Amino acid sequence: MSDAETANRLVVLHDGDCSFCTGWVRRLARWDRHDRLRFCPLGSARGRALAARIGLDPDRPSTVIAVRGFEGADEDAARRSAAVLRIAAELGGWFRLALVGRIVPGFLRDALYDLVARHRHALGGAETCVLRDPELDRRLLR
Repeated sequence: MSDAETANRLVVLHDGDCSFCTGWVRRLARWDRHDRLRFCPLGSARGRALAARIGLDPDRPSTVIAVRGFEGADEDAARRSAAVLRIAAELGGWFRLALVGRIVPGFLRDALYDLVARHRHALGGAETCVLRDPELDRRLLR
């Protein structure tokens, strides 16, 4: 994917080794009917580089990151609950109802996010081999 195409999309960085996170990304790809999202595992070369730029340890992925202007001069990254709200806004439609969450103070939203993040491996179930999905592969940045 060219830099111009990536810059016009919201890039979602996630823990590619977590079955909960991978399942969530698969659902996002299915729900993204306007092809607005791209996905990048935090453990990939591009994901690790972004993590370093924003001060996150790529060896300990603990958050989802939503980036506008990925790898550009105007790169803008949102983490945790702010990233979830940014993704909901990008999906549009019924997902915009989640934006009501903006009235909740960020520290409370992030506390709930952190609770889910701490237990994400248990929530995702057993780690299994995931069949390749051509549609998701097209959207995946490595």
